[in-house]
Amino acid sequence: MVMHASGAIHAEAGPIDDRLLRGRDIVCVSVMDWDWPFWTSRHHLMNELSQNNRILFVDPPLTFASDYLGARHDARLRRKLTGWTRDGGLRQVQPNLQVWSPPPAIPFNRVSSRPLYERLLAVDQGLFRSALRGTLRRLDIRQPILWVSFNVYYGDAVVGQLGEALSVYHCTDEISGFPGYSRFIPAIEARLIARSDVVLASSEVLRDDKARSNPNSHFVPNGADVELFERALAWDGPEPPDLRRLPRPRAGFIGNIEYRFDAALVRQAAERLPEWSFVLIGPLQHGYPDVEALRDLPNVHFLGLKARTDLPAYLAGLDVTLIPYRMNRLTQGIYPLKVHEYLAAGKPVVATPIPSLRQLADRVYLAADGPSFADAIERAAREDGPYRREARRQLARRETWSARATEISGILGDALRSREARQRIVLPVPSPDDAARKAVRPAESAHASRFATAPSPIRPGSEPSFGTFLRLGRQLALRHRNPLKRLAYRLLGDLNVHRRVRSAHVIRALDGAIRPGAEVLDAGCGEGACAVALAERFASVRVTGIDIDPASVVACRALAAGLPDHDVHFEQADVTNLPYRDRFDAVVCSEVLEHVWEDQAALGSLHRALKPGGRLVVHVPLRHRLQRRILPGYRGACVAGHVREEYVREEIVEKVERSGFQIERVGTTFGPAGELAFELNTLPVGAKLGRLMALFTLPAALLLAYLDVMVHGRTAGNSLLVVAHKLEPAGADGVTDGEA
Repeated sequence: MVMHASGAIHAEAGPIDDRLLRGRDIVCVSVMDWDWPFWTSRHHLMNELSQNNRILFVDPPLTFASDYLGARHDARLRRKLTGWTRDGGLRQVQPNLQVWSPPPAIPFNRVSSRPLYERLLAVDQGLFRSALRGTLRRLDIRQPILWVSFNVYYGDAVVGQLGEALSVYHCTDEISGFPGYSRFIPAIEARLIARSDVVLASSEVLRDDKARSNPNSHFVPNGADVELFERALAWDGPEPPDLRRLPRPRAGFIGNIEYRFDAALVRQAAERLPEWSFVLIGPLQHGYPDVEALRDLPNVHFLGLKARTDLPAYLAGLDVTLIPYRMNRLTQGIYPLKVHEYLAAGKPVVATPIPSLRQLADRVYLAADGPSFADAIERAAREDGPYRREARRQLARRETWSARATEISGILGDALRSREARQRIVLPVPSPDDAARKAVRPAESAHASRFATAPSPIRPGSEPSFGTFLRLGRQLALRHRNPLKRLAYRLLGDLNVHRRVRSAHVIRALDGAIRPGAEVLDAGCGEGACAVALAERFASVRVTGIDIDPASVVACRALAAGLPDHDVHFEQADVTNLPYRDRFDAVVCSEVLEHVWEDQAALGSLHRALKPGGRLVVHVPLRHRLQRRILPGYRGACVAGHVREEYVREEIVEKVERSGFQIERVGTTFGPAGELAFELNTLPVGAKLGRLMALFTLPAALLLAYLDVMVHGRTAGNSLLVVAHKLEPAGADGVTDGEA
C-alpha cells in the first residue's frame, strides 16, 4: 500500500486470501450523511474497514423537497447544499476515509406520474453518476468495491458503471414500509438487488426476502460499539443535569423517535407505572400526533439529541432500557442496532417481539402490548443484578463491529475469489491472431443475403415502432460528417434495414417474457441499435450492451447519452468471458457467434450470465451455400469476416443445448421479403450511387422488412433464430426451484 498525498491509502489489488480485506478501494454510496447526528451500521462498518482500506464515503445528494426547505434551519442540510462547491466536495474526516458531497438533485420522490418520475430520476442518476466518475478519476480509484448502503436511488445509477471489482448492496430495512418513499422504489430496489454481486441483509427476514432475487444474500446482523457503551457499567462520574432531576426508577429509550416508535404502547405503560420516569433521548420527528401527545404525561420526559460520547452517562442512570417498536411491515425486517448497545451497558432490555429479537428471548424481555410491556419493565428491574449485567456485557462483546467487519470481509473475499476464478475459466490461449479470432461482427453493410430451407414458426409479438428507429437514426446521424447523410438519418431514422429487421425479430422473441424491472444483456452490441430498440420496447427494464471493441463501446455510450429517458448502458467485455453470473433475465446474441472462434465458450459465458429460467435469443446466419438470393448482383456472394462456415439448424441447436439451455423453438428470419429489403437497401452499384439509390428504395425496403417480421418464420429464410431458456437448478426433492 502507498499513502496518497491526502493521507489515504492507495489500494493496489491487495490480497484477498485472508479474513480481513486489505489494500482495497471501497466506495460507499450511503443513504445517510457521514455527519448524521448518530452513527448507524454504515458509519461503523466503514470506520472499521478504513483501518486497512481506502474508503470514499459518498453522502446522498439533497433529493427530497423537504431537505431543501429544512436547509433554512438545519446546519447539516445547509452544508450539504453548498459542500459540493468546495474542494470538489471532498473532505478528509479521518485517516484513509474521505467524504464526498455530490451536487444537489432535482426533487422527484413525490411525483405520482410514473413517466415523469422515471425521467426525473434518470436525470438525477445521470448527473450523480457523471460527478462520481469524475471524483473517482481525481482520486485515482480503479476497480473499487462498490458498497451501496441502502441508497437505492443512486446505487441503481452506478452499479456496473464504475468498473468495480465487486458490487455490494447492504439492505438494512424493508424499503416498501418506509413512509414518504415513492411507490415506485421497490421495483428499483429489486433491480439493484438482481444486479449486485453480493447482498448483505441486517436481519434474517430481509435476507430470506432478498435471496429470492439474488441467491448470494447473507445475513449479517448489526453490531455494537462495545468499548464505548460498556463504560456505563463502571460509570463513576456525575449524572447529566437533565437526567439528575428525574426521579427513579427510570426506563429509557435512545434513538430516533419517529414512525417506528410505538407511542400508544409507551403511553399505556407510562399510565400503568406512574412512579416510573420514562426518558426519551433522541431527535423527535414531527408530524406524529400520538408521539406529541406523550408530552401531556407528567412522567414522560423528552431530553432531545445527545452527543454519542455522552450516551454512556445517560445509560448509567437508567434502570431499564426500551425498544418499543410498532409491529408492522417495516419493523418485521429491522434489527435494532441499539439492542447490543444496551446489552453492552449491562442494562435489562424490554422490547416488542419483532422477529430479529426473538432469538434473544432469553436475554431480552419481550412484550406485545401496553399492559404486558409495563409488567415486563417491573420484572426486568426486579430480576436485575451484577451477574445478569455481566452476562449481558459478555453477550455484547461477541457482537462488536470489528467482528462484523471480519465476517463481511470473509463474504466479500469469497465473492472476489469466485469472480476471479470465473474470469479464468474460458480465457483462450493467446495467439498471434488472437484479435482476429475474437473480433465481433464487421460493418453492417458487409452482410450478404441468405435463405434457409426448413422454416418453423416464431410466436407473434410486438416489433419496435418506427419512432424507435427514428430516434436511433437521429443519434447515429451525429457519427457522420456528410451533411446529406446526416439529414437522411435525421429524417428517415436508421437507414440500415438489415439492422431494423434483426432487432424486430429479437424483440418479437422476447415479447411476453420480460417483466418490469428485468435486466437484458445485448452480447456483442456493435453500434448499439438492438440494445436501444430493446430499451425502447421494454421501457421498464435495464438494458446492458457489451462489445469487445472499445471504439464501439465509446460510440454506444455517446448514443445512450442522447437517450436519457431509457435505462441502457454499455460496457467493454469479451463475449467468451463475461464478468457476470446469474444476473440477467434475458440475453440476446445477434449476429455474433459466426465472428467468434470459441462459440461454445461464448454460449457457456452467456449461460453463466443468465438467471435460472432466463431466456436466451440467438440470431445467426444460415450456412452461406444454403442461402438463396434474389437480385443478380448478390448471387454467389458470401460474407467476409466470418470465422466459420456459418450454421445449420442442427449444429446451432446442439451447441446451445450442450451449454445448458433447453430449446423452446427454432425459426427462420430474412425470408424472401426480408432478403429483398436487405438487397434493395445495399445495392452493389458503387458507393455513392448505392447510397443514393438506397434512399429512393428505402420506403419499399421498409415495407418488405416489416412484412418479413409479420410472417414470423412461415417462409424459408436465410437466418436462424433460436429461443431457449436456462434450466432451473434442481431442488432437494427433485423438482426445479420454480416448481417447488
